[in-house]
Amino acid sequence: MAVLILTGGCGAYQVVPTHLKGKVNPDILIEQVETTPAAYQGQTVAWGGEVLEVSKNDKEARIQVLHLPLDRTLRPMEGRAGSRGRFVAIDRAGDIKEPSLLKPGTLVTVLGDVAQPSTVLIGQDTVQAPTLRIRDMTAWELEVGMGHIPFRSPFIGSRPYVFWDGERVASENK
Repeated sequence: MAVLILTGGCGAYQVVPTHLKGKVNPDILIEQVETTPAAYQGQTVAWGGEVLEVSKNDKEARIQVLHLPLDRTLRPMEGRAGSRGRFVAIDRAGDIKEPSLLKPGTLVTVLGDVAQPSTVLIGQDTVQAPTLRIRDMTAWELEVGMGHIPFRSPFIGSRPYVFWDGERVASENK
């Protein structure tokens, strides 16, 4: 039991990788960027939510995300009532090789740089949505009865899911 307790924290998944520690500004909210995007351009933020749609062409993958608040572990909280709208996450480095793995409903945490707003279609309306250039991303997979998560882990009930060549999704600007 002592070995389990001592090794429980070893190798724990970190949503913010070492190369981004201290660079993510937790105080920038989606509402602020929506109101004055130019004031926050280039700032690195951590936002999360539920994947609504994914598209890919030869230049980039675009993920439309329904914003959800993050908990203390930077995992999106379930329940759409806390949403503050939509944002778009863009991968221009080609790290997202198979976008169909990000099915609608998947919860993600995106670490990215604020970029120019993107145009998105919501029903019949075209709106401007805050946009992030992905620097790192975690997709959360719901697992029941996981044996590999340490006791009292904040990830009980879900786990980070890394599915691009077994590596993190870490886009341009490393």
